[in-house]
Amino acid sequence: MLQVGRGFCVGFGITLWDTMVMQHVPQHMLSRVISMDWFGSIGLLPAGLGLWAVLSGVAPPGTLLAASFAFCTCLFLVGLSNRHIRALD
Repeated sequence: MLQVGRGFCVGFGITLWDTMVMQHVPQHMLSRVISMDWFGSIGLLPAGLGLWAVLSGVAPPGTLLAASFAFCTCLFLVGLSNRHIRALD
């Protein structure tokens, strides 16, 4: 059941992000912005997995998952603290 909720949230977030990119990025720069978005999202994934593989010997999986969740939550809240982001329609 939690996976269904997670899938819904991820799908909603991706749809929202893509819509905002299409609306707020000038047409002549759209391909560059989308390619950088994909590079950050997919291209750096192996580096992140490698980092967590190195850290797996330092702490148990539950601790690493909690740290990852806390880090992502902090990044999300930092983004929400920007009034320009909150003012987007």
